[in-house]
Amino acid sequence: MSLSRKCLLLIICLVLLGMADAVAAPDSSGKPQPQAQPDIAQLQRSIVPDRQNTVPGLVLQDKMPLVPYLEYYIDSSYALDITEASSEQLRDKYELFAPERMPVYGTPGITWLRFVLQPVSEGTQTQAILLDMGSSTPGTPILYTPSFANGALEWQEIQPKGNYFELPRQSAQPIVCYLRVDGIPGFWFSPVLRTVADALSASDSIALYQQSPLVVLAVVFILCLFKGLVEPGQWRLWALLFLAACSVQAWSGLAPATGGYSAKTLASLTTAGLALMLWPHVARHFLHSREVSRALDVQLILLCLPGAAATLLPLVPNFQWIARLTQVWPLAMVIFIPSAVWGCVVGARSSVRFLMATTIPPLATVAGLLGLRSGFDPELLAALPHLGVGLGALVLLAMGQKEEPQNNMAASFASPATALAASPSLSLDMAPSSETILLGEPEPVGSEDIEERPKEEPQGEQTLYSSILNPLRNVQNVLTDFVGKDDFPSSCHKSSRDLLQAAQALADELVQLEENDARARENARKMSVIAVSGNTAFLAVLSHVLRRHDCYIRDADSMQDAIALTRELPAKMYVFEGAFASASVAKDLETITKLCDKQGWSPLLLAYTEDDSTWGDLGNAGFTHALPLPIDDQALINTLEEFEQDLAGEGQREADTQSDVTELGAPVETALKEEESEIPDLFGMGAPSGGKPQGSASLKARLVQSASLARSAFMRNDMNEVVRQTSLIAEYSKDVQPVARMAGLVLQAAKSGDRTAVRDLLLQLASSIETRFKG
Repeated sequence: MSLSRKCLLLIICLVLLGMADAVAAPDSSGKPQPQAQPDIAQLQRSIVPDRQNTVPGLVLQDKMPLVPYLEYYIDSSYALDITEASSEQLRDKYELFAPERMPVYGTPGITWLRFVLQPVSEGTQTQAILLDMGSSTPGTPILYTPSFANGALEWQEIQPKGNYFELPRQSAQPIVCYLRVDGIPGFWFSPVLRTVADALSASDSIALYQQSPLVVLAVVFILCLFKGLVEPGQWRLWALLFLAACSVQAWSGLAPATGGYSAKTLASLTTAGLALMLWPHVARHFLHSREVSRALDVQLILLCLPGAAATLLPLVPNFQWIARLTQVWPLAMVIFIPSAVWGCVVGARSSVRFLMATTIPPLATVAGLLGLRSGFDPELLAALPHLGVGLGALVLLAMGQKEEPQNNMAASFASPATALAASPSLSLDMAPSSETILLGEPEPVGSEDIEERPKEEPQGEQTLYSSILNPLRNVQNVLTDFVGKDDFPSSCHKSSRDLLQAAQALADELVQLEENDARARENARKMSVIAVSGNTAFLAVLSHVLRRHDCYIRDADSMQDAIALTRELPAKMYVFEGAFASASVAKDLETITKLCDKQGWSPLLLAYTEDDSTWGDLGNAGFTHALPLPIDDQALINTLEEFEQDLAGEGQREADTQSDVTELGAPVETALKEEESEIPDLFGMGAPSGGKPQGSASLKARLVQSASLARSAFMRNDMNEVVRQTSLIAEYSKDVQPVARMAGLVLQAAKSGDRTAVRDLLLQLASSIETRFKG
């Protein structure tokens, strides 16, 4: 090899060795080269969904609803964590959120919500933003925000402070945030972004909306409790239980989907159904459905079953979706509206008021749902269902005192006829008419003195009011003085004012109850009268006359209404006019008489008619007295005083009646037995002794005419004419021994002046004539 080639090869080797040393040699500081840093901005953009054209990022303002910028995904497996919920596999499965798009029924789950904060330019000054979740959120929500502090994506979990989340400050890159909601959001779910100043100013109004249902229900509960102490009515006990269930439901809110069954969760799931189960019991006792209509009572009993099912089903795993419906449970009260309407149809007392109390809650709930589209505050709309329940119960409670007797002594307040009677412009023809005509005397009222029973006033009732009112006023004075102090915390002013207002309202209600109770005791000492007429002028004049005689009057515009009033508190005297003073109401009179008999007396049944042509039929129908129109003051007062004298002397009268029965009982029984033993000539072959006599048609006509004249004379209180007509009957019926014997008994009673026996025996005589001369 030549020298030149050897030199060239040596140079090449030296160059290669130098390059190798340069590659392997460290830098001048002796440290290794650093690795390249990852691009944080690229990581931030990688987790932002590719739907910015559909869901724009937020431009934060002073106050902004978040709902239009939310997307949601429901995890029915309850197993996803934030890493899986934000993964690429689920990123495109989120849908635009709207409360009406949430599933009403079906498989529940965990709701994941997503929103994006829009980036701001560098150097822009940002402010703290709070996320207000509202009151329609089940359980405790959790906010997840991304963090790249260590150069890698980490999700930061943020717990709420009260009802607020503090959002991360905006940066030059978009920030995606996730919310984990423990269940399906409620119907009024409407989170709002607020600045700190706006959150402070809105806290009072939000607290007012959220606490108002509890305050209203609590006040109605207390009023019902106090009224239950001083007024009868088992329905108030059921109403207290109903209001207690509603209050617990309003307090407990929406139940979470996970976390087990805590006391608050169980209350949220079950109290709505419990309230629906209790309402039919309130209806049964308030409407007296067992006495008014068996069909209505059965309906209300069956309507307890949906409430029982709604109480238990939310605890069954496959029916947990019912938890969201508890927020609108008053809507289910529409199932009671047909029964309330049926109560109005059958004439149940207070059915119209019960219909109002049943209709208000569902209407308030519908108004709350429809208000979402009208821009009203969601917190106010969420409070409407329970405010409607409280208002309906208040209608039932406030007006219920007119439907039931106070302390079992007085029935209801004065009728509208009172105002008409007192009006100076009322001018009617009060010319005197004929005196009172008796159709018969009332039966003895029993062994107890009915005039003494109303005077037995409950002991300690005034003390009960005083023992409640005096401490309540003391509390008002203490609170007033306490609030007026300089060192009183300003944060407690609103609560103290609310408490003062509630105490004042309660004190006013107690004063009203005390006055009503005093009025009831005063009315209980008076003669109770029920007037049945559709003529307002007649009722006005009647009330004017009877009130001067210290009577307590209630009016009814139908026989059904009169019977309902009698069931509540039977009266001593009943006055009928117009279509109600006719023989067509015989069955209703029998019902009224039976209800009064249970109380120990037979009522005075007075009919006002145009003339005396129908008095015979009225006596057969069951009326005890009759008077002609127009009203004669003195005749009416004489009738009332005579009736009061009969009541006062009931003890002696009962003994006399018993003696008369002993004296006349054997002949009457003998006559009836003889009449029953006679066998009529069915085939017309002959006329046995005591049977249907020859010329029976003309004889029957004479006997019927005389019997009718005798009854008319009895109504005119003309005993001489009664004796004369009965003597004719006895003479005509010599060959018909049962009739003749009954006529003799009437003569004996008429001559002795026993009008009660005459009335009863005249009815027996008429029946005997009809029996002997059939056909």
